[in-house]
Amino acid sequence: MYRSRRVAAIGSYVVAHGMCLDGLRDARIDRLARALASAGFVVAVPTLRDFSRLRVTPSALDDLRNGLAALRLSEPVHGQRVGVFSASFGSLPAIQLAAAEGDSISGLIVFGGCANFTRSARFALGVRDEETAHVPVDKTCGPAIASNMLAALKPARADVEPLLDAWLSYTRNAWKLSDPSEEALAALVGLHAEGLSPRAAKLFRKGCGVTQAHRDWLLDTMGPTQFEHLSLEPWLARVRCPVHIMHGAGDNVIPVSETSALRGALSAQARARVHVTGMFAHSASVKAPLGTVSRLWREGATFLDMVRSIVNAGTCAV
Repeated sequence: MYRSRRVAAIGSYVVAHGMCLDGLRDARIDRLARALASAGFVVAVPTLRDFSRLRVTPSALDDLRNGLAALRLSEPVHGQRVGVFSASFGSLPAIQLAAAEGDSISGLIVFGGCANFTRSARFALGVRDEETAHVPVDKTCGPAIASNMLAALKPARADVEPLLDAWLSYTRNAWKLSDPSEEALAALVGLHAEGLSPRAAKLFRKGCGVTQAHRDWLLDTMGPTQFEHLSLEPWLARVRCPVHIMHGAGDNVIPVSETSALRGALSAQARARVHVTGMFAHSASVKAPLGTVSRLWREGATFLDMVRSIVNAGTCAV
């Protein structure tokens, strides 16, 4: 639980992180929680256990509910309405929670989230259209998709846990690379394939998705219905609290077009607002210059609007 001792509490948030391998110990999530706490929010960041293993399962909603329950029992909150803040694929359990909890949720922030897991998975694996042709492919995303495709990949029962562990270990090291080139990633693949059975090692290499051929294989194996059960459209229609959708224009994991899908699936009662900024990619700030003075002005205005939205969603001032 995060709470400032210097600032009076003005509201609260339960935070749903994405596929952060370290959960609440992830430096980015810790910075977010500390920033919210310094602004006067009481913040709970439950670890979504399966998300921390690259697995999208119903347990994420259970973990988030437990965090919400603990937050409501804390002294400053005492059963008052609570805001929900999601990052990346944390939007899945966050939207489900907001839909299930109804009027007890003061507002929902969806930062870099998605409405449809299949579309996002295809984008993460390199599928592009005319509007996104310029967006580079993140070649480290394969295991996050493959780990949720076991029914289609059909590994031998004895290979399941070693395969998942290898993908997890590989991803942890791949995400640490300052320059995740195809050559550097291929070296990691070879290192982490050691010790696996021959069949598991073959699945492991393909599931890492480093090469275009392996990403194409994942896409073919995934098909159009692999992740139908993760569609959020039915849940979005039930959300009644105000929703603020925020996304980085250069996101190369979840397409910015998901902002329109999210807004379109929400009811009018959600009063959805969309904020698209060039200051962030998917998991980090953008270091490139923002260009003209007019663009810098627009980005500044967008950022201030995002801050106001975060304050409103967590304090009921909507």
